[in-house]
Amino acid sequence: MLLRNNIVSTALPRKGKTLHYKVLIKNVLYNTVNESWHCQLLVKYHRGAALRLQGKMEIVKPTKQAYQELQDAYSFFNRDLFEDGLPDCLMTLQRQTNTYGYYASSQFVSRTGEQADEIALNPSYFATRQVDEVLSTLVHEMCHLWQRHFGKPGRGRYHNREWAGKMKSVGLQPSHTGKAGGKEVGDQVTHFILDDGPFQKAYDLLIQSGYAISWVDKLKPTSATVKGKPSKKATRAKFTCPSCSSNAWGKPTLNVFCGECEERFEIV
Repeated sequence: MLLRNNIVSTALPRKGKTLHYKVLIKNVLYNTVNESWHCQLLVKYHRGAALRLQGKMEIVKPTKQAYQELQDAYSFFNRDLFEDGLPDCLMTLQRQTNTYGYYASSQFVSRTGEQADEIALNPSYFATRQVDEVLSTLVHEMCHLWQRHFGKPGRGRYHNREWAGKMKSVGLQPSHTGKAGGKEVGDQVTHFILDDGPFQKAYDLLIQSGYAISWVDKLKPTSATVKGKPSKKATRAKFTCPSCSSNAWGKPTLNVFCGECEERFEIV
């Protein structure tokens, strides 16, 4: 591979001849400390395109392709957004209900005793979400991994302010609603992508390399998403007396009256 005038030129054999193809590299690549790695990624994906033109593409192995794409994305964002400081993890595809993905600390152990964290993504949503949204979930979970190794995680599923600060530093705005103005901390916090932020810039660079998520679930999820997760039908409601402010809880269809004021309770 040769680098000349912002062009990556590589050669492929073709029936005794040499097939050359070129890939334009934007100047932004030369302003990063990961220049050689970015170039390798570009050549990797564009080399595949050249092989397809030759009709010599290897038979696709779905498992290898799908998981390699996840690993490529993890390695890319680790270098661009976390200064290559995160340890490797074991990535999985899990159809866990009511979530786009999750992080689990030290979930796996090797036969020789090494431990690995897990980052899981839910493939049920790959077809219904944009690629940048799917990969932003990956980076969301990478922020949890970062906090587990270099910060102080909140109790249980709580997203604390340290985690929220890290999210914002990589270009993702925490929000319990997924929209501007939502709470940044809590047990259930999703996010939205900040325009022209570090994540958006890194993602644009990744897509320019030819990156794609090749395999998606053909069955779309049936539940609508609220606050970043499928919504559940409410089974309990809070009732309040409009006169004395007494409270009661029960099924939303109940007719509840206050024994003191003889007023009908209102759902709040």
